[in-house]
Amino acid sequence: MAELAETLNSLAAQLGEKIDGLERQRAEQEVVFSNMTEGIIARFRTMAISRSGVLTGHVVGSVAQTMLGPTGVVGVALLIGFRPTAGLIQWIAAIGVLAMITFALTWLWSRSAWYPRVSRPRATSPCP
Repeated sequence: MAELAETLNSLAAQLGEKIDGLERQRAEQEVVFSNMTEGIIARFRTMAISRSGVLTGHVVGSVAQTMLGPTGVVGVALLIGFRPTAGLIQWIAAIGVLAMITFALTWLWSRSAWYPRVSRPRATSPCP
């Protein structure tokens, strides 16, 4: 019984060391990622790039990410047996409408970055 307790204590110590190592790695990666993100934006500020150019990049990236979600859902639906009755033109129209709505809402929300920061968050803000 003593050997089992010793073995379990040894495994617990090794597991604790592994967890501590992983937490250190995670913290280091967060710092590196934060520096990379802040560094590129700081670099953009020193270059002749307009603020609207950076915002446009964020909007286009957000639209691309948003379009990947429904694409994945439709792909999985097709794999499990969904057979749509819509034609090619109807699919193109649906994708276009989704892209336009996403673009409009993302662009409207990004307008908040054009205004000076407030000292406290607005209580009516629907997004973080």
